[in-house]
Amino acid sequence: MHIKNEYDIHALIRNYPYLLGDEFANLKMKHEKIYEDRTRADLIFTSDTLSIVVEVKKGPIDIEMLNQALHYLRKEQRESPGKTLKCVLVGSRVHQEVENKISRIGFSFEIKLLNIDVPTKIKICDNCRRANPLTALICRYCKSRKFITDPFLFFEDFHEKKYISLR
Repeated sequence: MHIKNEYDIHALIRNYPYLLGDEFANLKMKHEKIYEDRTRADLIFTSDTLSIVVEVKKGPIDIEMLNQALHYLRKEQRESPGKTLKCVLVGSRVHQEVENKISRIGFSFEIKLLNIDVPTKIKICDNCRRANPLTALICRYCKSRKFITDPFLFFEDFHEKKYISLR
């Protein structure tokens, strides 16, 4: 899969949410949640006790992205009082000013870098059928060494409602 824009990253996360972390596999997901002020969060993962805002950018994580995420966290806080709130920022790299500001904010933030923490090129394990980085020699989930090599492996691209090859 070639990542052309943010929607490609959204599709990757929507199809394989555990790439953000194992806990994401068991949470409910809302893609592009729209709030009453017409702003739109990229992804919201929830349970009865937790809300995680996930903001995605193909480029670097900057102050504007951080401020957007803070806006959505405050919206979630009003909508779901009592829930634990977290935020995950996904991008190609992070500006130092963002790291400095995060350390002074009352919310819990996690930064995930594309191609380091979140693989954008994946292959599927032949045993457990979970996505792994294309460079993996063994499955990070079941330790199998066999991967699907069929070039006709597809997944749904949410934005364009068509099927695209992972290769």
